[in-house]
Amino acid sequence: QPLERSTRPPPFSTNQTIHWTLRMSKIGFIGAGQMASALAKGVVEAKLFAPEEVLASDKSKDQTDKFSELVGCPVTDDNSKVARQCRLVIIAVKPGIVPVSGWVVLLVYYLI
Repeated sequence: QPLERSTRPPPFSTNQTIHWTLRMSKIGFIGAGQMASALAKGVVEAKLFAPEEVLASDKSKDQTDKFSELVGCPVTDDNSKVARQCRLVIIAVKPGIVPVSGWVVLLVYYLI
């Protein structure tokens, strides 16, 4: 017989820690294609972030327009703006477009 689980999370559960950490912050997407659009739409629909707390960048105006229409959030063509303004940055581009070593340095810099 399975053990009964409490409906209340423990005082410092992972979910609470993540929610506390991301509260009052922005999520950014570098790349505004299908993968980023689906992820962003999901976090907005789940009410993890409001549309104005999501920022996406892409060099393609068509992609940013589609992203903005689908998610209802601001977009830019400047990747560094996303890195500067967002606490959590998701790199949503195809492999080979962004050199990994440069992004690791950038992410470590912003995490410190």
